[in-house]
This record gives sequence, C-alpha cells and structure tokens, in this order.
Amino acid sequence: MEKIDINQSVDTLDFGSKHGLRIQQVCRGFNIKTIRDLCKWPGRDLVRLRGIGGKSIDEIEDVLKKYNLRLGMFNEELDKYAGIGNTTPEDKEEEAKWEQRRYEIAKEMFVRNRLVANSAVIEADALIRVLRGMTRL
Repeated sequence: MEKIDINQSVDTLDFGSKHGLRIQQVCRGFNIKTIRDLCKWPGRDLVRLRGIGGKSIDEIEDVLKKYNLRLGMFNEELDKYAGIGNTTPEDKEEEAKWEQRRYEIAKEMFVRNRLVANSAVIEADALIRVLRGMTRL
C-alpha cells in the first residue's frame, strides 16, 4: 500500500467529485486541517457533524484505506505510521549533533552579529534546514 505524509493538509486527499467538496467544507468547519487530524476522528463522531452523511464517510474511509489509514486511529498508531519514535541510537546521535550545531550557530549570530536571541535562533534554524537538506542529497 502507498504511504502518505499524514502532516499534509487534508485538502491534498482526493475524495472524488461527488463528495469531495462537502467533505472538504466539513473538515474546514470543524478545524480538521491535516490527514492526521482526520484519522483521529472516530467515524461514528463524524456522522454527528452537520453536513456529512454515511456516503461521505464511506468515501473518506475508502480514501484512507488506500494509504493503510482509517478513522479513529490513536496518536501512537499515527506516530508509528509516520515513523516517529522509531529512531536508532545512530539517529539520536546524529540529531544531537545537529542540535549542537544549531546552538553554536545561534550563539555565533547572537555574539558576532548582535542579533536578539530569538532572531539568532530563527536564523540558525533556517540555516540548519538548508544544511540538512544538502546532506541528504
């Protein structure tokens, strides 16, 4: 089965032309922003929402099933699906190195460029995102 980034907007899912617009409107109306948010809603609770019926819920379930997801999932299940918490000791060590680099860059910007601490951290985060992207190529 295909996997999907569950932190994407629920708008990225294709519910078809028949029910899609209604489902998207209901999601916006009830602050269901991401696919993760949608998966956490139990199906029986969705039936109670105004503007959504059984056929729309069937459509949601069919679309989620394509990605090995379902309504009513728990955070632990969603984290496992997303690969959160499945880190090896090497991954943790690598993450700690990046965090140390981030601290060093922020400190350097704070001291040398006389940036406010918050601004230095924001700039360091941006630089680390770029550097990490380059190392993954």
